[in-house]
Amino acid sequence: MTRRPSTLARACAVLALCAAPAAAAEEGARAGDFDEALAAAGRVAEKGLAYLATQQNEDGSFSVERGEEATQAPLAVTAIAALAFMGGGSTLGRGAHAEAVQGAIEFLLAHQVDRPPQGEGGDATGEMRYGYFSLESDPNSRMHGHGFATLAVAQAYGTLDVDPGFGESAGPKARADKERVRRALVAAVRLIERSQSLQGGWYYNPYEDDHEGSMTVLMIQALRAARDVGVDVDKGVIDRAVRYIHKSQRPEDGAFRYHLNSPVVSYALTAAAVATLNAAGNYDSEVIDRGIAYMERHDPLLNPDLQFSGEQSFPCYARLYAAQAYHVHRDPRLWHEWYARAVRFLEGRQHREKGCFDGDQYGRVYATAMSCLVLELPFQYLPIFQK
Repeated sequence: MTRRPSTLARACAVLALCAAPAAAAEEGARAGDFDEALAAAGRVAEKGLAYLATQQNEDGSFSVERGEEATQAPLAVTAIAALAFMGGGSTLGRGAHAEAVQGAIEFLLAHQVDRPPQGEGGDATGEMRYGYFSLESDPNSRMHGHGFATLAVAQAYGTLDVDPGFGESAGPKARADKERVRRALVAAVRLIERSQSLQGGWYYNPYEDDHEGSMTVLMIQALRAARDVGVDVDKGVIDRAVRYIHKSQRPEDGAFRYHLNSPVVSYALTAAAVATLNAAGNYDSEVIDRGIAYMERHDPLLNPDLQFSGEQSFPCYARLYAAQAYHVHRDPRLWHEWYARAVRFLEGRQHREKGCFDGDQYGRVYATAMSCLVLELPFQYLPIFQK
């Protein structure tokens, strides 16, 4: 029997054919580099997803590999793994890893606070936590976990109408399942809206009157994903959050701060801020231009001498957001050059037999899922990756 190429492999071939004329016409670009990068990305991502599938627990969750010394954050890592599978073309109802997506999403839904608030202010029994994705045995994910879980559920919900097992024509159970996912997504969005700080940002736990940049960019992306699949989102919340991101930029060099008025800036935070402003509809402004310029100067893939500098913390996180920022930048040459380098970098660091990636404090599953998302970005299966 002839083995049919996977969805991701077919997408690689199509994109490589379409990219060649455009890349060849661009000044200073090498068409072959980008074509080869697309083909290699498909191979590397498929191998990474195959590894991830072997690491899923019976309850649908993901965390660190057995025996691995790394920080446990199963809620956040499960959501990121679900996003990686969906980024490779699988959904709740179709694709090579549909069962893995189903298991991960069901795990997230099973660990959402499902008791609605009683009264506008809630009370001491915790009703105001309604909609919060949390796991008692996971002290590390917190609002980061909630943001990634909201993003994953939004992406899964957005694919339901194209899955044969869901949608209006698939029968009453399928319609009930779809409504269950929507209720969970709406509740998650309301939790994010309610827990925004007075300054416009978010912090590590809901309702803390504090704020920091990485949390805020994630909440904006989660809200944008929910809005894109038809969930009403308070525009005032988005506007306040975007103003927060704008105020976080250091005007003299374009870097973004960890916290308002903080001296701490980084390439990773700057990449995340630029990508998130793009997600909020800001693609062409002085704020974006300054941020991109800072990224170009501090990007370890564009400046290999920075590869092992002290500034390059959270490399998986940085690459994911840098990919999103460069992908929609008005100069496609920058994206083509960066992506080709990213693919070569990741291909060279993938474990030859296992297909996993090392190099992050949250373990191989996290590093592999994040790397797959970078590789998958130009195939645009995830709605958040679509231009």
